[in-house]
Amino acid sequence: MTVKEKKVAKAWEDYVQVLTERQEKEKEVKALKEMEEAIKGQLCAAVPAGTSVAGVLHTVSRKPSISYSKVYDAIVSELVPKTKAAEAEAIKEKYTTVRDQHTIKAGVI
Repeated sequence: MTVKEKKVAKAWEDYVQVLTERQEKEKEVKALKEMEEAIKGQLCAAVPAGTSVAGVLHTVSRKPSISYSKVYDAIVSELVPKTKAAEAEAIKEKYTTVRDQHTIKAGVI
């Protein structure tokens, strides 16, 4: 084994160890989040919205979310003439960002 191969093998061992630890901790966090949501549901059921019971205030607020891609597609399909559809698509491409995602896993090319 060359020096470079040894370094890569050691780095891979370290990577797998850290990855395994992170995955275990993510499982713990997921379980805690599920417990938190269950308790929150109990509190929401016990305390009517807009009131306070035993120092626990239950408020409700709405936060709309917009799928800009769906809005864009709807606007283009309903408002943009078919002759301008290609230009509209070019504008969409101009403002679309593409990012590279790198993945490391065991295997041989």
